[in-house]
Amino acid sequence: MDPLIISIIAIVVSFSALIVTIWESIEIRRNNRLTVIPKLTFITSLSGIEHFIGIQVKNNGFGLAIIKKFSIFVDEKLLSTESNAGWNKAFTKLGLKKIEVVWGEWEPNDASGVGNIQNILIINESVLTPEKRKIFMSAIKRLKISIEYESIYGECFLSEWKYSENIAD
Repeated sequence: MDPLIISIIAIVVSFSALIVTIWESIEIRRNNRLTVIPKLTFITSLSGIEHFIGIQVKNNGFGLAIIKKFSIFVDEKLLSTESNAGWNKAFTKLGLKKIEVVWGEWEPNDASGVGNIQNILIINESVLTPEKRKIFMSAIKRLKISIEYESIYGECFLSEWKYSENIAD
């Protein structure tokens, strides 16, 4: 066999192996990213069926969610992206200062692990009266929560919660 043909075949085989290796590396990297994607999901319970009344967030994804921004809106107006300041303003605007509620505090670069559940706004059931429930329900109808977060690879995601008549327990 001619040495030129052997050389050409060797180059083609080597080049093909290089292409397959590059393609395989791309696919492995894509798969690695998919295996660590976080997914923050809002859990809403307004009847107490879920053993709480209010709003929680759960990381239902496969990886750590790194919080970048936690925004609180009342009547579609941004109150704050700082958790404590936002909640204090929201409680005043929504009339929730009179009710015992538990709220979640997430600051930039806080993390939520897989399966982690974070209270966002929960009413204390032990002090729940029909009047307080009415105030709470009226308040959450005006509330919107927005959470911007990243995966460990820096991919950005957004989860938002806003009251809807379709919210089911």
